[in-house]
Amino acid sequence: PDGRTGRVEVRELDPLPDGERPPVEGADVLVEHHEPGHAPTVLARGRTDANGLFAFPTPNDVPSAEIAVVVHADRFNTRHLLLDGTNLAIDVRAALYG
Repeated sequence: PDGRTGRVEVRELDPLPDGERPPVEGADVLVEHHEPGHAPTVLARGRTDANGLFAFPTPNDVPSAEIAVVVHADRFNTRHLLLDGTNLAIDVRAALYG
């Protein structure tokens, strides 16, 4: 994020034999503002392009820590994170084993 726009890049985590991680085309991306004490507001919605990219405008008065991004693609686990990079998924290993 640069205070005006955000960009999501979606790639496969398992590299090919040559080490490349191919982009994921057509992943659904939902961007919401999660202001404390208010219902979420949709800021953007779309799909990644052939390069695995989805770009969107962001309000300049909303901190990155209040912008949630949900990425869903067939054959992959859905990801939930904040625009500042914080993962919103529960760390199961830490929850179970400390």
